[in-house]
Amino acid sequence: MANVATLAGKVIATGIKWGSREGAWLAEMPGRVGTTSFEGGHPPRGTIPAAALAASVIRPEHEFDPCLVALVCDDGENWLTVVMTDRAPSLLSEHEYSDAGSWKLAIKKALANASISRVYVPENSEVTVEDDNDKIVLFSQAELVAGAGIRPLRRRGRWRRLLAIGAAVAVTGSVLSLWVLFASNSNPPETATQTTPTEVTRLDVAALLRHCADALAEFWPMAPEWSLSEEGCVLDPVVPAKLGVVTDAAYAYRVYRLDRLWNTFLAGQAAMRVVNNFQGMVIQEARRVVLYSPARTERVMEDAGFRPEVEVASILERLFTGDVSIQSSRLANGALDVETSLELRVVLQQMKGVDLEPVWLRQSGAGQGTKMRVRPVQLRTERSRSSAPSPAPAS
Repeated sequence: MANVATLAGKVIATGIKWGSREGAWLAEMPGRVGTTSFEGGHPPRGTIPAAALAASVIRPEHEFDPCLVALVCDDGENWLTVVMTDRAPSLLSEHEYSDAGSWKLAIKKALANASISRVYVPENSEVTVEDDNDKIVLFSQAELVAGAGIRPLRRRGRWRRLLAIGAAVAVTGSVLSLWVLFASNSNPPETATQTTPTEVTRLDVAALLRHCADALAEFWPMAPEWSLSEEGCVLDPVVPAKLGVVTDAAYAYRVYRLDRLWNTFLAGQAAMRVVNNFQGMVIQEARRVVLYSPARTERVMEDAGFRPEVEVASILERLFTGDVSIQSSRLANGALDVETSLELRVVLQQMKGVDLEPVWLRQSGAGQGTKMRVRPVQLRTERSRSSAPSPAPAS
């Protein structure tokens, strides 16, 4: 439910759900469409989205970077933040706050968040940050303006009502004149925007973990001379490179090794005959065979343009009730190498509902515990714009 307030002397609507289709009122900006509803039913005439003013403070050099803009309404009792990219609000990224403390905390979290490039804060807002933090940008709210292409909020479906009125009056015989009037004055449907909006997505971890668990539960064919030495799941196809797998997809895998007593040529021939009907991929070496089953990697829409930084260790500690130990913490992107005594199938089940990203998980063939690399959720901002039509050649 949106609220109406005043910002820089302009009547604005706060709390618009950008990218949502639930609401009686339509908000439009270049590159983004959102909807909302009001408790009173109708906002004041000429009300514009708060994000329309936030776009005006973004500097040209930051235009294509994810930037959080913090705003304080003129009454000093309403606070909000919105994440902007390409001068348009990110999907579902506009948030309201009931007090200045929560608003300032959100700003500090954004400053510490690697997904946000710049944080725009009003002058004299009493937000205390480190002196050497170069992410923060101060601006004057008195200079907020609504740029080109900004339209006041309007009711959804208005064009359908105009069409019905035009059809009714057409019975009187004024079909042609009414059609011209309708075509020149009606609003286009909300789906007629020609710009592909900015989208914030994350890896669909739950789907990949389900694929891994289902794949490892199946029968994997292998000749008896070969022993299972390792099995696991890789969600980030870049690592671990030691497997020799070259793919852009996530995958479940098993590694089989040949004992030194066996003849490599004969054992290799036997292995290839057995795995001939394997539905996945095979990497054969002299004394090692890697079988892997690729998964379709999909991304899902993120509910916010940024997320607070998380403590991976504390989340895992609560998840595994103390049965987890950190093996390495000097990794990029806040990732940790950890180990638990639980079997891989149990870990895969428990990790499905956790707001983290496992990079890889593996256990030895003997099934003695699970090792994994886990990191905070990595967001991806994607944007594309439709090209403008070429001008018609002069006649």
